[in-house]
Amino acid sequence: DRRKSRHHYDSDEKSETRENGVADDLDAPKPKKVKMKEKLNGDTEEGCNRLSDEFSKTQKSRRKDLSNGDIDEYEKKSKRVPSLDSSTQKSSDNKLEETLTREQKEGAFSNFPISEETIKLLKGRGVTYLFPIQVKTFGPVYEGKDLIAQARTGTGKTFSFAIPLIERLQRNQETIKKSRSPKVLVLAPTRELANQVAKDFKDITRKLSVACFYGGTSYQSQINHIRNGIDISVGTPGRIKDHLQSGRLDLSKLRHVVLDEVDQMLDLGFAEQVEDIIHESYKT
Repeated sequence: DRRKSRHHYDSDEKSETRENGVADDLDAPKPKKVKMKEKLNGDTEEGCNRLSDEFSKTQKSRRKDLSNGDIDEYEKKSKRVPSLDSSTQKSSDNKLEETLTREQKEGAFSNFPISEETIKLLKGRGVTYLFPIQVKTFGPVYEGKDLIAQARTGTGKTFSFAIPLIERLQRNQETIKKSRSPKVLVLAPTRELANQVAKDFKDITRKLSVACFYGGTSYQSQINHIRNGIDISVGTPGRIKDHLQSGRLDLSKLRHVVLDEVDQMLDLGFAEQVEDIIHESYKT
């Protein structure tokens, strides 16, 4: 019997500000224009000039005090006080930068047996280095070892098994034959997830054939895929089992089985179907 690696992947899973202002429909009263009077409170123009001179002297005296090192009370109050948390914020930013730099170094493509063609396609998807979950799973998946991985949604779980599986198949790719049986089977609980996983595979390989099988669609297009030959098969348990029971899908050449979102598949009642599919894949 041939040993097949199985990989299980799982995932963990306002205040509204409102301004309640009342708009005033009335225009604000316009200030009245007041003509300059020649006399203010009984002072003559000469008296006004005297007040102006005294004010100038006061300002000069104030500037003199400031030049001797005194600080104006108003300026002291209005002077901006630096935030006490500025040093803490800088320290936090530095730690974040160090963390990102460490991840980038550990996930550098040069650390893994990834082809230049795959790297180019990954960069086309905006991936410039492997994420932590991808770094940890690459070796075991590439070597065909059994593995259980758990990570939050959005951390790159799909690529954590897609990249090493694609590199493994492309390096050991046999002569392309029509009606060839798949080497990789990925089971997903829903058609939406199956479609997304299949798309991720297709985005990073131009040499391998990827087919997606799920219910609610015509059998004929899926049968055509099978006849043309498949390297990677992705699908929901129900439709995959249908193709197996009808004899259309052959899993005798299978080397890798991936159960994506396995907890959700069990919750949806696919346990028996998954077991039947895995049992079929181990037949010689």
